[in-house]
Amino acid sequence: MLDQIPAPVFRPEVRHHDLVVAFDLGTTSTTYGFSFKEKPWDISLPSEWGSSVGLSLALKAPNCILTSGQGAFKAFGYDAQQMWCWMSPNESKKFRYFDNFKSQLRSKGLTRDSMVYSTLGHQLPALDALAMTLSYLKKHAQKEVLIQTDLSLDLLAVQWVVTVPAVWSSSSKQLVREAAMRAKLINEVNSNNLILALESEAASLFWRQTNQSLINRYLLIDCGGGTVNFAAHRILADRRIEELVESKGIDVGGDSIDEGFLSLMEQIFGQDVMKNYKEECRTDWLQLKLDFTRAKTSLDPSQPGWRFLVPIASSFAECCRRISGRGLEQLIDARHRNRGVAIAGCNLLLSSHVIRELFDPVVNQIVQHIEEFLEKDPLKTVNKCVMVGGFGECHILQDALKKAFTSRLTFIVPREAGQCVVKGAVLYGHSPDSVAKHRSRKTYGIQVYEKYDPDIHNPDKTIQKDGETIAFPVFHTIITRGEETKSGEVRKFMFKPSSSKVKRIVSPLYETDKLSPVYANEAGVRKIGLITMELPGEGMDREVQCVFTFANSVIQVELSHVVPGKGQGTAAKVSVDFLSELC
Repeated sequence: MLDQIPAPVFRPEVRHHDLVVAFDLGTTSTTYGFSFKEKPWDISLPSEWGSSVGLSLALKAPNCILTSGQGAFKAFGYDAQQMWCWMSPNESKKFRYFDNFKSQLRSKGLTRDSMVYSTLGHQLPALDALAMTLSYLKKHAQKEVLIQTDLSLDLLAVQWVVTVPAVWSSSSKQLVREAAMRAKLINEVNSNNLILALESEAASLFWRQTNQSLINRYLLIDCGGGTVNFAAHRILADRRIEELVESKGIDVGGDSIDEGFLSLMEQIFGQDVMKNYKEECRTDWLQLKLDFTRAKTSLDPSQPGWRFLVPIASSFAECCRRISGRGLEQLIDARHRNRGVAIAGCNLLLSSHVIRELFDPVVNQIVQHIEEFLEKDPLKTVNKCVMVGGFGECHILQDALKKAFTSRLTFIVPREAGQCVVKGAVLYGHSPDSVAKHRSRKTYGIQVYEKYDPDIHNPDKTIQKDGETIAFPVFHTIITRGEETKSGEVRKFMFKPSSSKVKRIVSPLYETDKLSPVYANEAGVRKIGLITMELPGEGMDREVQCVFTFANSVIQVELSHVVPGKGQGTAAKVSVDFLSELC
């Protein structure tokens, strides 16, 4: 608990590295890129993804992990997928398959003991899942650098970058940093050798290089598998980027359409059929999902009378007969036939009406958030929208958004929309100050004591201390939601201990969407971390200097005590524990 004293501001140093390696951890798929500081724009992507399954040109790998029954790492990506699919039911009981686990890391209540769940309900610590992923990617990148450049990768000379969605909580981001330390990318949690880059900012950095027009103010939508992130940027005269408003995100994306398709399959053919097919015919089940995903992205809705074809394996027809006693066409009832569901040879035929119904819930949410964004004062004159991300390449989504904003926005889809994030993350690693100004996505603060003022404070939120009425717990704002901060800017404050006998400071860190919270325990204010520090000596004349740095999507804190008559003591960087079970 602290009493407050105001103080000035200072800037941190900028560091440089020989090589930047950036990991784009998507919900559905993962990739990485790298380049050297001499030629930062000469970005290389993996050349051997999928070679084990004959996909030599694949630029992304499926985000899945195979472990032993005891949780030991066995395989990642295509290798994990192939091994799992070809196992017999009895053999598979000895292993655990974790698919799309990143979607389980969005929770604001994550702790170090949080779990992710396999397709069959088995558990794996989330920290282990992330560490396994980063360790595998690190080793793959080492091999790739050697293949493409004939150079050995010096881990100490690498600037690592990991992309994160705007919707991720502080605890999710800290989990990534702790996993990176366990994977031996960095030696300490807050190491400058790891940067967490917002996906939307990374994509914007890459697009600005390919943008040869005079567009300098635009809305950017990063449409991924598990999230859609919204940002509004301006390109400055020096080609750096400035956030016009705080970015936001929603927990929908291309995967939501896939889930809707599988739900539709259950409605048509029955839950028992789909459950049995998933368990007994893993390879064909996976192929069904992949075929739908590819068709979803590539189909052109501008063609008259378009319909959607999904290949159906013979094993599915056999499963239907075995479980339900009926064939494919017999299972399609009149209601679904009238809506445009049919069997055409070895394909499931879905009408444009059925497909648009799958897209409508996702499209409606995206449209709603774009409309809310455009209502903000800095964006009322913005008329360009850049769409990036793998789901951003989907023509059905593009068509729906263009129709929704016909007279308001012009949509731009870069040629490499699906690679904008990873390539932009590499550029961000070379030049973190390329984003000149950020906007805080939350209001952050700590709790302090204040002298009671009846015009400001609630008399029910007071305590008696040394014969004086004190307001507590007062929310002391560090930064306000939407507030602009320059690249590398920090906030510096001076505090006094709450009593003369205090030997250790334990101060919670809070966040809220409110602009001006009064108390740390009011509705809508959430404890997200703990700041701790040993405080030597005794007396009320001691002071603590707190420096809060908001950089690269992470909050860092540096504390130092001021010794009476001797000036400032030793400064120490203090980790904010966002994963504490006490939060």
